[in-house]
Amino acid sequence: TGSGLSAFSVFIGLASTDFVVDLVGVFDDGTTPPNFTTPTAYRALDQPVRVYNTRLTGGPFGPRETRFINVTGAGGAPAGAQGVVFNATATATTDSSYLTIWPPFLPQPNVSSLNWGPNETVPNFGGSYIASQGGNVGQLAIYNDAGNTDVLIDVTGYFYPV
Repeated sequence: TGSGLSAFSVFIGLASTDFVVDLVGVFDDGTTPPNFTTPTAYRALDQPVRVYNTRLTGGPFGPRETRFINVTGAGGAPAGAQGVVFNATATATTDSSYLTIWPPFLPQPNVSSLNWGPNETVPNFGGSYIASQGGNVGQLAIYNDAGNTDVLIDVTGYFYPV
C-alpha cells in the first residue's frame, strides 16, 4: 500500500474456521537484503521440476523423521541459488501430521509448512533460503511429525545473486 505497509484479507464462505498465517518471505524493491552481500533476483522455471519423490526413492517419511534433500541440480534451482520456491505435497498419509521445511543450517522452526489428516493428499506452496556455499549447499530440511507420509517437492523458481 502507499503507506509502506502491506495487508491482505481472508474471506471465509459459509462456515467458520481457524487459520494461521506464517510469513516466510517477501518480494522487495531489489535492494540488498539483510545478511546478503549482493542483491538477488527471482527466476521462475519454465515448468515445475520434481526434485524429490519418496514414492520412487527413500520410502515414506516416518514419525518424527527429518531428511535433508537437494533442491539444486536435476533441473531444479542451479548451483549458486540463494533461495528456492517450491510446491510440497504430502500423500498416502496415515495420521494427522505436518511437515516443517527450512534451511538445514538453521535450527528447526516451530511452524508448519504443510498440514493434513489421515488418508489425505495435501499440497502447499512455499519458499526457503538455501545455502549457496559452505555446509548443506542447495539443501532443504524436511521434518514429518506423526504417522507415515510420502513427500513430493516440485521446484518452481529460485532466487540468485545479481
